Amino acid sequence: MIVVDLADSFNSDEELTIDVYYHGNPVMDPSGWGGFYFMSGYAFNLGVGFEDVPHCYGRVWFPCNDDFVYKAVYLFKITTQIEHKAVCGGELINTLINYTEETITYTWVINHEIPTYLASIAVGSYELQSHIYEGIEEDIPVEFYIYPGDSARTAESFINIDSVLSIYEHKFGPYAWNRVVYVEVPFSSGAMEHVTNIAMGRAFIDGTLDYEDLFYHELAHMWFGDQITCSSAEDMWINEGWATFCETVYIQYLYGDQEAKAYRRASHEPVIRYYPIQDGGFHALYPMDQSLTYSRTVYEKGASVAHALRGYLGDDLFFTAITQFLQDKSYTSISSYDMRDYL
Repeated sequence: MIVVDLADSFNSDEELTIDVYYHGNPVMDPSGWGGFYFMSGYAFNLGVGFEDVPHCYGRVWFPCNDDFVYKAVYLFKITTQIEHKAVCGGELINTLINYTEETITYTWVINHEIPTYLASIAVGSYELQSHIYEGIEEDIPVEFYIYPGDSARTAESFINIDSVLSIYEHKFGPYAWNRVVYVEVPFSSGAMEHVTNIAMGRAFIDGTLDYEDLFYHELAHMWFGDQITCSSAEDMWINEGWATFCETVYIQYLYGDQEAKAYRRASHEPVIRYYPIQDGGFHALYPMDQSLTYSRTVYEKGASVAHALRGYLGDDLFFTAITQFLQDKSYTSISSYDMRDYL
């Protein structure tokens, strides 16, 4: 915590600007999941920590008010070795080469206010593979920052990405960001849904479709978690339960009703049989104890509740209401009560 003693008095409605200069060595979460990593010649962050409270993990690499409600716009200036690329969320607006020092500085901006945990960086020897997806409102760049030599297996693993984007747009409304980005990182325990810069473990981009549920769970976060964000860790099912529910949605419209029913039933069974044992009892989705913020109850029971809402309301009303909810609440933090009252 930094306490600033002001030399003068100010009125309560005056706006002050405070510059904070800082340095240090960013850390990882004690659990090993989350924080800032230097691995195998790459540097990257994962924006939440599973064990540390608060779970938001912007504070490991910049000064901030680290919760799910505080939001800011971002200007990133990342200087690295000249042979490396620095990839952040938002839009790349400038690159500046310093030939004397053999460095390059990348400047990225995010103009929508986002919470601290969705800000991101990845640095390494990346190659860019990209195409344009024709969205329902505008063309959207789809970009993959990948290791050299990974282009073929990336194309094969993500062969369905445009189809899934179309499914999500038609079911939940227009994509709310300027680009879709996956960046490969040397991490084998999952992925992280940073705004327009999804950190994806390289091991999962293996040239097969075996990890589509992970790819498109993270993509679904661009609607559930990024376009709207839970207002507290206790409301995490709004982020993770709904993104998990979206796995069934894309499977239904990509592979058919029977595949989707089988997937949902297989996901729902352990919600009833196993997770109450694993997570120490039957828990309401809100307020969830912070020791269970990233539990299977939050992910899978959250998905079951979203699916039950769909069944109760019927598809026409359900998808219309959720789409309007996302549009009306875009770029804000919402609680379980907010969602309940809106529906």
